[in-house]
Amino acid sequence: MLSNQVESISKEIVLPAVQGLFVDDRNGEFLILNPLGPWWFIGSKLHADFIRLCDGKRSIKDIFDLLSLRYSSIKLEHLLQAAESILQEQFFTETEVLPVHPLGIVHFYITRRCNLNCPFCFYDSVPSMSKSDEELDTEFWIKLADEVATINPEAMISVSGGEPLIRADAIDIIEGISRNGLKIRLVTNGTLFTEDLVLRLSKISKLRVQVSIDSLVPEENARTRGQGSLEKAIKAVQWMIDAGINVAISSTVTQINKKSIWRLQQFCDENNIRLGTSFFFKSGDRSKTNAPWLELKPHEIMESSAYNSKHLDHSDATDHTIMPVPGIRRSHCGIGYGQLAIQPDGSVSPCRLLTDSKLFLGNMTKSELREILNIGHKKYNFLDVDKVSSDCARCHVRYFCIGSCKAVSFYNYGSLNLCPPNCELLKQIHTESLWASVLGPSYRPLG
Repeated sequence: MLSNQVESISKEIVLPAVQGLFVDDRNGEFLILNPLGPWWFIGSKLHADFIRLCDGKRSIKDIFDLLSLRYSSIKLEHLLQAAESILQEQFFTETEVLPVHPLGIVHFYITRRCNLNCPFCFYDSVPSMSKSDEELDTEFWIKLADEVATINPEAMISVSGGEPLIRADAIDIIEGISRNGLKIRLVTNGTLFTEDLVLRLSKISKLRVQVSIDSLVPEENARTRGQGSLEKAIKAVQWMIDAGINVAISSTVTQINKKSIWRLQQFCDENNIRLGTSFFFKSGDRSKTNAPWLELKPHEIMESSAYNSKHLDHSDATDHTIMPVPGIRRSHCGIGYGQLAIQPDGSVSPCRLLTDSKLFLGNMTKSELREILNIGHKKYNFLDVDKVSSDCARCHVRYFCIGSCKAVSFYNYGSLNLCPPNCELLKQIHTESLWASVLGPSYRPLG
């Protein structure tokens, strides 16, 4: 490009200021984030300084003149090429907030009963095998799924408890739900499976089974899930893999298993199944009682993540982190509208973790689903990340975090619209995920 053409073009191009621009410097590499995309990339100090100088008034030539005072070797043509490249990646584009669709997921808590007595159970499940009078019958759950399908045929129904397979009709319920073509997730501790049960599940379309296992070290898993639970759950997982069922493992990370999660991840990688992890937090009465020997402090969570990461094959490292999606701007978790949880007696809570009766929206034995949905939308629509607190409104990762889990805030402070106690940790985790999404296999956690 001829020099006079370069200068002419550079005088014409004016780039907007990036509201809330975030820059993270690590050893000369710079993570540069536009939160309102969100869009991000890793560049040099020159890239960061260039975008900081964009204000909607200065032309690229104006910015070049300022930068040339600091960077003696900078060339206008190169700066123009960099600007064009950044523009092509939509970095300066402010995207619309992703709307919350009704009933993206509905949790069917078909029982509170459980054959285990996990110390962190947020649901305070009852260690009993006997049928409870409060449990609604098979037909109730199937008809409720019909209602869900009329509102959102793309919804997912998550069937859980308690341990759902304690109910003799659990598979009947799942088979009934499947007639609508809805996606189904069965959440189970994996200890009550038989080969006949697996055979029935293998015939259900759009089904994923999520099995709770905390550690492949038998002694560790026994402390949280009970003696002998690991062997039964692993056998169930293997049966389902062999039967072609979409199976995943979920684990609650505590002081007990904080240094052995990598073994579970390795097992899942070897068997081509997914692992989902969540860190313990105080919710139900049982978990609050046991928090002193289970809960990790924020720095221990980061140490656990780094320790387990070191033991993994990083050829596909990005699978082991939270993966942000560019251009997807979310501001609400969907509480009370995008998600609902139906209790065994038909009571409706606004999300799966908020089971306090003070937050209930009604009861499905007395109201229509659409009526409940309207109540939930009116009651919880205010929990938008740009509205809940001034801290959230200024945060660079707010459209990834969306104000964090409202249940964490509620169980710690008795309020849904406060920043959670682990806010700084969440900022760090989401920032790490941005680095990981760009660096891929070369990414290593900070520290």
